[in-house]
Amino acid sequence: LQVLRRLGYLDADEGVTLKGRVACCFGTGDELISAELALSGALQDLDAAQAAALLSALVFQDRAGDEGGLEGEDALRWGCVAAREAAERVLEAQNAAGMGRGAKGAGFQRSGPLNFGLVGVVKEWARGVPFLELCRLTDVMEGNIVRTITRLDETCREFQNAAHVMGNPALFKLMEAASAAIKRDVVFAASLYVA
Repeated sequence: LQVLRRLGYLDADEGVTLKGRVACCFGTGDELISAELALSGALQDLDAAQAAALLSALVFQDRAGDEGGLEGEDALRWGCVAAREAAERVLEAQNAAGMGRGAKGAGFQRSGPLNFGLVGVVKEWARGVPFLELCRLTDVMEGNIVRTITRLDETCREFQNAAHVMGNPALFKLMEAASAAIKRDVVFAASLYVA
């Protein structure tokens, strides 16, 4: 509760604030980081492909290097910085509540729940690059790419719900476009077997 109060998700009487209601919309990534990111305005200057790419950092779980493929993508780079800052705010609140690195099984490490290893790959996927070409951009296994993009679609829907709660139609439309951009081809095929 200390973390939620410190971050403004609960008021002094432990009533749920707007921030708290926004956080309730999330379940696929870290709820607090997702809410902080949604409320920060960091997504507003991104196009659909960039927004999908940034949100992939919330759901990608494989080991990969830092973000790549961001040359000439200043808005997306800024979005990555904003996501890191959101994670830092959550980490600081957890540390202040005694839930940081020293606490048993609580909090998260600085490497944290954000993993930018597929940001460039997801950006290219959302811009229409074929899956085979996409696989050449990374050492991440194909199944992990598919799983990440599938989870990312759910994250986009959660951000749409959050945008509705926030009363932010621009964010809602952006997340709708991001979901449409990634929802294609082999990643969302009902079956990989052809009869």
